[in-house]
Amino acid sequence: RDRLRSRGLGDVYKRQVRYENGLLSLWLGEKYLKGQMDLSGCTALVELRCAKNSLTKIDVSGCPLLKEIDCTSNEITELNVSGCSSLDRLLCGYNQLTHLDLSTVPALTYLRCDYNRISAIDISACPWIATLNVAGNGLSALNVVGRTELRSLFCYENRLTQLDLSGCEWLAPVSYTHLRAHETGAYL
Repeated sequence: RDRLRSRGLGDVYKRQVRYENGLLSLWLGEKYLKGQMDLSGCTALVELRCAKNSLTKIDVSGCPLLKEIDCTSNEITELNVSGCSSLDRLLCGYNQLTHLDLSTVPALTYLRCDYNRISAIDISACPWIATLNVAGNGLSALNVVGRTELRSLFCYENRLTQLDLSGCEWLAPVSYTHLRAHETGAYL
């Protein structure tokens, strides 16, 4: 509690914080939060919901129990999830991210980073990814080969001209239709 108060979150503590059995959940959506949020090293944090604010940077590095982040619809340019080995769901769409490092989140099954400015994304460290939404970015390549758990893929409104779906045997065919080749309007 004191750590949250020292980071400027004390005024929303009573209504938006759940602390049970040593585990911390923060529900801070639509609270007019601005600027940076530093929760690095908060080892009790399991859930962070801070969608629809004006946050520009979030650091949750070193939060090994963190399972879910929803920071959709902010102004985030930097999101640090390093050391979040239990992270299962990451929703960070509709921000201003240009880079997203997923190298230390092996438990990730659901990623929604649509409508950012990401030009390249590497999901090789995420073997359990089942839902991947990277629509509306600047991707010119996307490697999903061998993603055996992948069931839903949304990658339209990018610069993709080809997409190899080898080894994606569970992928629903309808979820990757409407891919447009950059500037040609041709469907893949």
